[in-house]
Order: sequence, then structure tokens, then C-alpha cells
Amino acid sequence: MLPVQIAQKLILFAVVVSLGGKLANANISFVVEFESEAKAAIDQYQTAQAIQNPQERLAAFRRTELAFASLLDMKASQTAELYVNWGNAALQAENLGNAVFAYRRALELDTNHQQAAKNLDFIRAALPEWARPSEVTSPMIGQLLFWQTAYSAFQIYLFTSIMFLIGCGLIAISIRYRISILRNIAVLPILVWGILLICEFSRTPSSNEDAAVFMADETVARTADSINATAAFATSIPLGTEATVIESRAEWIKVEFGKAKNGWVPRSAIRLLGE
Repeated sequence: MLPVQIAQKLILFAVVVSLGGKLANANISFVVEFESEAKAAIDQYQTAQAIQNPQERLAAFRRTELAFASLLDMKASQTAELYVNWGNAALQAENLGNAVFAYRRALELDTNHQQAAKNLDFIRAALPEWARPSEVTSPMIGQLLFWQTAYSAFQIYLFTSIMFLIGCGLIAISIRYRISILRNIAVLPILVWGILLICEFSRTPSSNEDAAVFMADETVARTADSINATAAFATSIPLGTEATVIESRAEWIKVEFGKAKNGWVPRSAIRLLGE
């Protein structure tokens, strides 16, 4: 019996080793294929940038956009950098819907990605004011609140805690040793602590849940889920507009825009960020 058991174990071991080798080879093949296609897409982007003819340049960027989109179909390769590359190609190809979608997905993966945030703000600024997300601030306010994108939430909370401790420490020293000037100096870190804390708690958290991007240009929002319903408002919805889904019925979806406008649009006109 013992030789038979040993033989069975050896056969099982051989099968496992064989499968392991096949899986390893498959993984290596995937990496090699991905790196090859990624390099080809980057080369396409650089070639498109050098083209002077507007129509040829546009066509080249559209091919590049498709190349990066193909790379993102490989779930294991979805990174913030790759989404930004796709967004950049889509932006150059004048496909603002894909560009906004790509930058939003990049920021979901890396909330502090500067290029994604900057390019997204550029697209939003070009849209009508009513179509911009409500959380988008003016350039002046954005400069004043630069820390919200430059630093992580942990870093901001750590800094606010340090400011609070410094302020409390100065007050305690001023009371203990009766140095009144330290009490006046303590006002500054306490004030910084208060401002940062208020800004952080009042900020609306960015979320891709129920968020959508318009992929069709000049979509008409309607007052009901029917093509025969009247237009919800006079202006059509431009490509790349962001909205929040508030209701869904078959092939129609009710969306809300940043400035408290809402209407029904065809499901085919948008793409959900969660897809």
C-alpha cells in the first residue's frame, strides 16, 4: 500500500507543479503583452502630438484614446496614471465625456493626483455655469483652499492637531509663568486650527456613487421619462457634463445638476462612474 500512496502523491505533486507552471507562464505573458501594448499606446500619443494637420491630429488622438481604453479593459491594469493617460488622449480627441470619466476615475484611485484634478477643472470651467458641479469653487477660493488637494486628509488633521496643541501649550505656559504675550501669540495657531477644522468638516466629500457623465453631446433633458415630454429647460446638456442620478426607470434616468436643475434623460446618453 505504501508504494501506491507515494505514487499517488507524486502524481498529485506533478499535476500541481504543472498547473503552477502554466499559471506562472500565463501571468508572465499578460505582463509582457500589457507592457508592449502600453508602450505602443504611449508611442501613438507622442506621434499624434507631432502631427500638424488638425484633422489628421484629431484622428490620431482618437486612435490613441481607443488604445488606452483597450488597456483599461484589463482589470488588473487599472491605475490612476493609466486613467489620466486615457483622459489626456480623450481630451485631445475632443471627447470630453471620456476625458471627464477618466479623470474622475483617476481621482477615485488617487485623490491627490494633480494632473487629473487640474485637467478636470479645465474642462469644468469651459462648461456653462449651471452645468458645473456644485462643489467646484472659484479659482480664487481654490487657491485659498489649496491644501485640500495638495495634502491627504490624514496630513491635514495631523497639522490641525499640532496647531491646537501649540495653542494650548502657549496658553498654559502664559498662565503658569504669567507671560501675557504668549497668550496673544497663542491666538494664531488656535485660529489656524479653527479655520482648517471648519473647512474640512464643511467640505462635501467627493463620491462616485450615483455619479454620471454625459457621453452624448447636446442631450435634451425632459420633464418626464418620455421622448414626447417637454424639455425641462431651454439649454441642452453639453458633452462631459457631470450629474447625479436620483431616479431610474427602464431606459430613462432622472439626473440632477450642480445648480439644482434636474430632468429625465435617455440612459444611453450617460455613463455611470461606478460602471
